[in-house]
Amino acid sequence: MQVMDIHSHTRYSNCGIDEPEAIAEAALAGGITLFGVCDHNYGIGERLEQYKTEIAALRETYAGRMRILTGIEIASVPNLGEPQPE
Repeated sequence: MQVMDIHSHTRYSNCGIDEPEAIAEAALAGGITLFGVCDHNYGIGERLEQYKTEIAALRETYAGRMRILTGIEIASVPNLGEPQPE
């Protein structure tokens, strides 16, 4: 049976603090075989190429032990996750 977590955030999202390697290790330790890293578009911002490169390297590192998917969670609210003016 395949065990999945297809919605996980890293430090690229304002609501995540972990390095991509840390969440991948936690997923693997938890028996996850299909793992989706899906950070918020507002967190990635100008770092999209860096994000894609880092997650691609992660996918390569865990090949054969866990399949890693890459996604971007699109927020339709401007500056979601950041303090809002009152």
